[in-house]
Amino acid sequence: MKIVSKSLLKDHIMLPTRIHRCPAPERHRRALSRRAARKLLATALPVALAMGATSVASAASLKAELSQLPRTEALPAGVVKVSPYVPGMGEHWANPANLPFGPIYCVVDGHIACMEYMISQKDFAEGVSHNNLVPWFDGKRQPAINHIDIGFEANGHPGYEIPHYDIHMYFLSPEARQAADKLAMK
Repeated sequence: MKIVSKSLLKDHIMLPTRIHRCPAPERHRRALSRRAARKLLATALPVALAMGATSVASAASLKAELSQLPRTEALPAGVVKVSPYVPGMGEHWANPANLPFGPIYCVVDGHIACMEYMISQKDFAEGVSHNNLVPWFDGKRQPAINHIDIGFEANGHPGYEIPHYDIHMYFLSPEARQAADKLAMK
């Protein structure tokens, strides 16, 4: 028996470390390929079905989470849509008089999914305090915050072109945000 390097066997699905003097006949290689394909399908199919079930569960979870959140009708007077859907956030709504600082409301399917404030890097560096950053929901209790993301924008972005921090207070779970992105992309 002769030891053959794996590079010589690149056409084989299964890579034995020892083989007989000559490579397997073509029909044997095809049989290995069919066998490997059946094995792959048997393994991959349940995983693919589970992933599909997860997508359905995510869409149902998104709908359930959104149903607990206020709709855009609860936004303060003067708040208008200022951007289309942004992945991970939704549409941006704000009172133009309050821009760029905020609050900016992230809206998913007509529901307020997050609030955002933008604070300049200079303010943080100089120790400027920003107190009482509270959302306004027409006198109603604020939805529970699921999580907060603070992102540094070194070069700013359209609407606030200086270095600053975007502070997002999300009322939706990260999974629901991903599900919203999938629905928005359809």
